[in-house]
Parts: sequence; structure tokens; C-alpha cells
Amino acid sequence: MKIALIFPGQGSQVKGMGKDILEKYPRGYEIIGEATGCLDYDMEKLIMEDPDNRLNNTHYTQPALYTVCAIYTNYLKEKGINWHVTAGHSLGEYSALYAAGAYSFRDGLKLVARRGELMGAINDSSLGMAAVIGLSGDDVASEASQWENIHIANLNAPEQTVISGNKEEIAQMGASLKEQSKGRLIPLRVSGAFHSPYMKPVEEEFIKAVEECPFNDAALEVYPNVMASPVKDKKTLKKCLIEQITGQVRWTETVKSMEKDGLTHHFEAGPGKVLAGLMKKCTSMITPLDIEA
Repeated sequence: MKIALIFPGQGSQVKGMGKDILEKYPRGYEIIGEATGCLDYDMEKLIMEDPDNRLNNTHYTQPALYTVCAIYTNYLKEKGINWHVTAGHSLGEYSALYAAGAYSFRDGLKLVARRGELMGAINDSSLGMAAVIGLSGDDVASEASQWENIHIANLNAPEQTVISGNKEEIAQMGASLKEQSKGRLIPLRVSGAFHSPYMKPVEEEFIKAVEECPFNDAALEVYPNVMASPVKDKKTLKKCLIEQITGQVRWTETVKSMEKDGLTHHFEAGPGKVLAGLMKKCTSMITPLDIEA
């Protein structure tokens, strides 16, 4: 067995996430306590009670999901389970770096918190994202090229692509696809046009946070979103984190790269099974494993 440890991104957060693992692994509360000590709010209350719907505010979503993914990671580690490579979808890449030993939990948390803060500060109600289902990535790119302010954000599966940009143009593109009977366009409940040029101000500010974060060369290979191929050296990993802010999440290529590199199984270390579903659409060669078995 050659195992990949993969981590979900925004959209997988839910009130009470991680509760199932905490019942089996009470030491996970130590991680939550460390997060609370590092930030200016109660992480346990945020995760378990979701006051004022904060879990869906990217400022809070990102540190909360990173914290819960770290609990899953440490749970597997203490069970004596070894993995060979890591990868994460968008925000999940930060958990992948922690699981590969590129930085400490606390240093990664500070980086994620700054990312969430910067992304949350871009408050433009005219921007949004949508998933296009039932068309190839190339076909979606061809359709999107007809609109000035729409960009390809995520290549999630052979027939699932996420676009990012101006909401009005996204709606017009959706109407055009419907008229042509081409796939389905589903608006996403997000607070910005992530993974697009609209995030350039975030990228410029985020560079300083990445440069100040203590990094190591990863102990295991990590598949960054913007490269979709394995990397260990810290200079490249840091560069990829910066580029990911405006760059595409090339998940389909990442999975195909893992398949080529001989990965046979994967654990999804986080709440939900979103990535397991995408993996299944991308390959039949990498089998999911039950993290609680």
C-alpha cells in the first residue's frame, strides 16, 4: 500500500465537525486549546456551537478547518498509521503541509489565520463562484473565455470545474449553458472570487506572512495545487502557497499525478467525504480508506 493523506478545503466546515474523532481521541482537545491560545477567540466554542454562523465566514472558517484537520492527522499518527504523500484542496494544502512536517501546527495556524483575515477583508458582493457540472474543463474554459470577468478557479474532476468572477457574468454564462443544454451551473455560497486575479491584493499582502513563517523542507512529498506534482523543498512550497491565492486548484491533475506515482490508497483527513467523491470521479486506482476503522 502506498497511502496519500488528503485534506478538504472550504465548504467542508460544519457545526460540530471533528466530534466523532474527539470521542475516540480526547487528546484532540489539546490541539483545540492550542488554537484558542494562539487566536483571539474560543476555538472549541466556534467549532461546536458556531456562534452567529461564524463557521461560514472565511475569517473563521480557515483556522477552524485547519485545526480540525490537524486533529484527524494526529489521531492517525498516534494510531501508528503512516502515509507516504500529502495533498489538500485549496485551504487543505495548509493541512497537507502540516502533515508532511513542513511547519508546526501553531506556525501553520498563524499563516492560515492571516490568509482568512486577508480574504475576508475583500468584501465585494458583486463577486462569486459557481460549479459547472457535466462539461469537460476545456469546454468550460472555452465558454468562460467569452466573458471578460470569469476565470477558471478549480479543476476538481473531469466534468466538474469551478469558475470565479463577476456574479452577473456568471449568471449570464449559466443562462447561456442552459439555453445550449450544456451541463449545469450551480452558484456556490462563498464570500469572494477565490483563485482568480480578483485575489491579487490578498496575494501581495500574504507574501510577507509566508516569508515570516518558519518553514522546513517537507519530510514527505506534497502535491501543491498550482503544480499538481510532488515537492519537498521549502522554497518551492512557499512559492506555491503564494501563487495558489490567485492560481488554479488543479485537483484532477493532482490525482492523475498520484496515480502515475503509484499511490494505491487514501485517507481523507477532515470532515465530510467531498474529496473522496472527487477522487472517485478522477481515478479507480486509488482506493479510499476509513479513517475510523
